[in-house]
Amino acid sequence: MPVSVVVPVHGTAPYLEHTLLSVMAQTLKPRQFLIVLDRADPTVRDRVALVAPTARLLDSAGDGPCNARNTGLALVDTDYV
Repeated sequence: MPVSVVVPVHGTAPYLEHTLLSVMAQTLKPRQFLIVLDRADPTVRDRVALVAPTARLLDSAGDGPCNARNTGLALVDTDYV
């Protein structure tokens, strides 16, 4: 049962590293791991690359968390998110 994970990120995301590690530690690994940057701090890209190198980074228009989630959901190719 393949799953996808979509994580919207806004600002500096103080809990981002914990979130990424939690996703990576799951028994069922996601087929897709999408991180949508919504006005995220530039350092977030570097942090994601170090902690979750298999994650795909996407940019959102900065219209808030709903649109950031929808940006990720539009690219999901699994039945479960």
